[in-house]
Amino acid sequence: MSRQENTAQTVIVQKESNGSAVTALVLGIIGVVIGFIPYIGWLMAPVWLLAIIFGAIGMRKKYKRGMSLTGLILGILGAVYKIGFWIVAAGGLLAALSSTGDMTSATNNANTSSHEQQSVSTIPSVKGDNIDLAKSKFEENGIEVDEIVKIEDESIPEGQVIKTDPKEGTEVKAGSKVVIYQSTGGPAKKLILKDIDTEEDVDIIKGRKKQIFVYVYFAYSEPKPDNPHVMDEINKNIDTFKKAGIEVIGIIDQSTSYENKQLIKSRNWQIPVYLDKDEVYFKEHDIFFTPDISVEDGTGNIITDALNGDDFFFETVKAEDVVNEILDKVKINN
Repeated sequence: MSRQENTAQTVIVQKESNGSAVTALVLGIIGVVIGFIPYIGWLMAPVWLLAIIFGAIGMRKKYKRGMSLTGLILGILGAVYKIGFWIVAAGGLLAALSSTGDMTSATNNANTSSHEQQSVSTIPSVKGDNIDLAKSKFEENGIEVDEIVKIEDESIPEGQVIKTDPKEGTEVKAGSKVVIYQSTGGPAKKLILKDIDTEEDVDIIKGRKKQIFVYVYFAYSEPKPDNPHVMDEINKNIDTFKKAGIEVIGIIDQSTSYENKQLIKSRNWQIPVYLDKDEVYFKEHDIFFTPDISVEDGTGNIITDALNGDDFFFETVKAEDVVNEILDKVKINN
């Protein structure tokens, strides 16, 4: 009988390990737990990343894939939670800042509106005022005079305010500018009389609007010893009139005889004398006696009515008093 040898065979089966799965799980748990702690949560960012990496590697092996998946999910969860938290926090901060800005803007608008309401002024009435008075009224209302425009207006005396732009009563912001329209009076008047010798037309005023004229309308008579002719008295003081800016014009009517014209010329007055042949001056002034004295400017505005009429009739006023009366009245009314 042959000998049979029994040979024993030992089979060692080694179970495959999955270290990546264990690492992913441990790191995932650490990352999630510590990630919830304020201020230091962001320090776990590398841990979340490693948990995701090792979880992905572990998923490729056959063993402990559930552990790998858990580590992968915990890594992703930790990262998503922290990132999501800061996204929500940042959105809340931006919303809060926007709300604060809107409130500030609303407050500023309300303050601006209130300030504007408090800073509204009304254009005052200055029609008929002189420029200085008008300016003071505008200053009191916080309004600036931008420009003064001078225009002709026969209805408004020279130097007075006609209107403003914006017009009176208009509400404007304080500090606004206004234009003042000032009257220069009417246009220069034309007074055409005749030369005493040639009877040619003479424009007495010659466009001089501001010039003050004293018109002496008279019928010539020989002066008396106790009361000289009014023209003699005025002529004697002609330099005083010139210094006061007054020009004297003598006027005689069409009925003046040739003889009287020669007598007038023989007096050698410095005052020019003209013939009112067409009764231009007579009709305008409605004269019924002589002498008649009128003081006017170049636009025809009467300086003072008191110089017309019986005040200067020879029976009531002496010739020497006429000069002072004229000068006084002109001074008072200018």
